[in-house]
Amino acid sequence: MNKCFFSRIMLTGYFMVVGSISELLLPTQAAAQTQAVAQTQVTNDLYYYNGFGERISLSVRKDAIAVEFKPETIGSGDKPLYSQLEEYLQEAEINVQVSPIGKNYALVSLPPGTSSSSVEVKKLIEQLDYVEVILPVYMRHDAPSESQQVLIPLNEIFISFQPLLSENQRDAILREEKLETIRRFRFTEDRYIVESKTASRNDVLPVANRLNEVKAVKSATPNFIIHSLSNQSGSENDSQKYCYTAKGERKNIEFDCPGVEAGFKYESLDNNFDDWYEAFVLYENWLEDGKSIFFAKFQDVGRFNLWDEQLSIGATAILDKDNKWAVAVEGTGTPNADFLPEWSVTGRVKYAFREDILGQFSFIREEFTITQVNKEQIKLEKTFGQFSQFQLSYRLELAQVLTAGDFTNHLVEAKYYYRYGSNVALQLFVGQIIEQEPIDAFRYDVVAGILLGKHLFNENWGVTYNLGIWDQDLGSTPRFTRVSGGLGIRYEF
Repeated sequence: MNKCFFSRIMLTGYFMVVGSISELLLPTQAAAQTQAVAQTQVTNDLYYYNGFGERISLSVRKDAIAVEFKPETIGSGDKPLYSQLEEYLQEAEINVQVSPIGKNYALVSLPPGTSSSSVEVKKLIEQLDYVEVILPVYMRHDAPSESQQVLIPLNEIFISFQPLLSENQRDAILREEKLETIRRFRFTEDRYIVESKTASRNDVLPVANRLNEVKAVKSATPNFIIHSLSNQSGSENDSQKYCYTAKGERKNIEFDCPGVEAGFKYESLDNNFDDWYEAFVLYENWLEDGKSIFFAKFQDVGRFNLWDEQLSIGATAILDKDNKWAVAVEGTGTPNADFLPEWSVTGRVKYAFREDILGQFSFIREEFTITQVNKEQIKLEKTFGQFSQFQLSYRLELAQVLTAGDFTNHLVEAKYYYRYGSNVALQLFVGQIIEQEPIDAFRYDVVAGILLGKHLFNENWGVTYNLGIWDQDLGSTPRFTRVSGGLGIRYEF
């Protein structure tokens, strides 16, 4: 009887799953017309895609094509590949201008009035062994004819599924269109970047449009390189972010997105101590997209009715193609310091043991007007969750203070990532710190709890915040308790 009952449950479950998947894969009536519509649009050199809640029409530029170079040939010659391509075409008496788009792509433009056609140029380029593929160049159909912005298709689609779909249901939808997952958006449960196993770059728009007609798909948008024709320096107008918002599942060491931030912090002290204040401006940007980043930060800090101004500059670089090794350096300077270090230097080495386990070693040297401090830090970080949205880390710090001996600090942090890479973290600090006051440097016993995070309203704008309480004692004598709060306005590139 139990076997019979179990078999009925399994059979019922089977039909429910098959039925639900079949219903989710059923397109609307509009979808049945998509292929025919797309064919008509190709004939008329007019395409469209759905993005940002609207239908965006595109037309093919007749005066330009794009070229993708084979990865193994990039950097192999004395001249950049785009320069070699331009010389090759000009030697064939084709009047063209070739401009780089990053390292992997180039835009071939035919000046107005030239006798050559894009078809002739394509035939010549197809003969080159360092060319991977020739791509169409689109522009928005409603853009003025003098528009300087063009779009180059990648074989990638950003797809967002309806909530609560099972993995089997998602896989069935992708199989139907012969798509495979490149990566999953790291901090969401239903957003993916996929590519077609069969479609060419020219066909990726109709594929995305068919996906938009599937009931279980919230949105499907093709990915483009967006390039300005007026940009002759060769830098790509970055259509892809090289950080958490588009990287999907974690690949060893990754960066948070760089940006600009300005904010303040206020700390209230008891026992008749004056309150502390801080204002700051931070600037971060790529040195090399996705591989190295630098920052500069200015702080104006007020304590004990005195003010110190500090400038910090630093950079972090990933050293290998697998993103397993990274190094960072940082330096600070405080002219006429009253309580902050006169200067400090920091060096860090980071290593990914696995995609979900990172280790870091740091050395810090701080020079105060009264004393000096050396610190060594060891940090371990573990990522959890199906979408790598949880992080737990522990940091051990060993410090040596001139004339004041050695001490040890412990910092534990639990962090959770959510929408667009927003995050919230809780820290617990136990140990000792050195605080220089106007007449002396004090070694405090400290227990602190800090809530901090970043909330992004969209992929660019957001706020950072922190709330903390610090209990600082001199041995067995309570010194003061600090209650702090801070807020920053942030724009990410």
